[in-house]
Amino acid sequence: MKITKNDDGFVARLKLARFLKKKNMNSSTEKTLPMPIYNGLYKYSVLTSNKEENMRRGIFAGLIFISIVFVFLNPLIFGSPHDNDLYAKEETSVEELEKTLKMAVDQFKKGDPEKTLNHLAEAIMMVRNSLDLHLAKLNLCSEVRDYRDIDAREAFEIKAGEPFLLYIEPDGYHLIKEGDAYKIWVSQDAAISNDKGEVIFQKNGWVNYKRIFPTPIIPLYLTNRVSDIPAGKYTYTLTLKDHYKNSFFTKTFDFVVK
Repeated sequence: MKITKNDDGFVARLKLARFLKKKNMNSSTEKTLPMPIYNGLYKYSVLTSNKEENMRRGIFAGLIFISIVFVFLNPLIFGSPHDNDLYAKEETSVEELEKTLKMAVDQFKKGDPEKTLNHLAEAIMMVRNSLDLHLAKLNLCSEVRDYRDIDAREAFEIKAGEPFLLYIEPDGYHLIKEGDAYKIWVSQDAAISNDKGEVIFQKNGWVNYKRIFPTPIIPLYLTNRVSDIPAGKYTYTLTLKDHYKNSFFTKTFDFVVK
């Protein structure tokens, strides 16, 4: 039985009579019921009807909510179309980069060059930190004066008695901002083996570069110098370690001492 508040007296009584008939009570019994009992049955029927209606609405709303949650959580549970955590990180980095560049432009429009440069520095750091550790330059040199100020040899060859001098330019190292400064920590291992596979030179942590700079644009370069290598064919193994990113990069190449 479903009696609603919109039913008029006749309809309500008809529904109630059907209800009483199901309960083995005839319509005459219904007519002789005291008014308080009749009113109580009527109110109970309305409340029961409202509860059933609310329950149906609740179930329907619940199904809609579950569907919405499933749509948003489905990529996290079952994998996105890209199925790649790095892709998600790239998307987030792009959004952060765009936001930072927009702040730089806004400060430039306001005539605040200092804040503009600060935001641009943040953007540069974001781009640098998105790179993998690698070598931007590797040269065998006769002289190294400063960053990219070198006399590079044409080939990886030296004469006996000449120093083996490497110019190493790492890139993709991780920067950490601390206050207004930028920190970097890179170290390097080196090993030289002859054509028989025998290691004639080895140093772990040979170069330890841990410094602080005022900007994220860092003229970072390393040098290796080994003297008195006898004539022969050799293999050089160079390993860079980024201590802030906890990553490493290894480069192996051959050289000749005539």
